[in-house]
Order: sequence, then C-alpha cells, then structure tokens
Amino acid sequence: MPVTRMDHRIEALESVVVQIQPLGNAVVGLKGDLEHLNARLGMELSKLNDKIEASLAVGRKELNEGLQILAKMIKGIPQESTGVTDAGSEMKSTASITELTGSKPGATENIVICAAEGSTRRRSGNALESWVQLLRFQLELKLGQFLGLE
Repeated sequence: MPVTRMDHRIEALESVVVQIQPLGNAVVGLKGDLEHLNARLGMELSKLNDKIEASLAVGRKELNEGLQILAKMIKGIPQESTGVTDAGSEMKSTASITELTGSKPGATENIVICAAEGSTRRRSGNALESWVQLLRFQLELKLGQFLGLE
C-alpha cells in the first residue's frame, strides 16, 4: 500500500504526542525550580530589608545623639546671631546663647559660632569643627552602606 499524505500527517502527530510527556515533565520541573528561586529571593530580600532597617535605625540614633550633643554645645557658646525684622532686613544681635536661652555656658565656651557669617571661628581648639567633620563622615559612610557603594 502506498504511503499517503494522511499517513505522513498521522506520523507527524504521533511524533508530537510522544514529545508531549517529556515536555510536560520539563515544565513541571521548571515550575518547581521557579517556586524555589522565588522563595529564596523572598528570603534574601527580607534579610536585606532587615539590614537596611537596622542600618537606618543606627544612623538615625547616631544622628539624633550628634544633634543633641551639638545642641548642648551651642547652648553654652557665645554667638553673634542674626534675626529678621518685620521688614525682612537682617539685624545683628551680639547677645550670647546664654542670654537668649538662660542656660549657663558649658565646656565649649571658647568656641564662637558666627551664624551671621555662616562660619566657625576658633578661640582655642577646634573641637566643634572636628566633631562636625566626624558626624559628616559617619553620615556619608552610612549613606554609602545604605546605597551599597562599599
């Protein structure tokens, strides 16, 4: 009996049917692998999120501590401050922080902050400037860690 066009189609279909089962098994295996990878990715992201939250909490704590120290330092520092009048022009006040806040000077009374000039002058030592540089360095370091630049 001669081979007909229909016979070729039947053979092609049989060939495809034979391949369905192995392909189905491969799809099931890939689905399992994908589920495993998805679960692992979720765990890794959770760990990374926890590290970021901890790092941010430490950074916020250090920043708050630094700001509190800075505020305590400034309370005892004589300062040439600027104020704004109702007309919007600047007026200079030579009142010290002690006079403005009623607090007694602290250990940092030798450092003068010139707020009107936006600079720090030193009478003796550079403790405030060093502290500000250290705080700035720590913040840059924490930001670098947060952004993964290290």
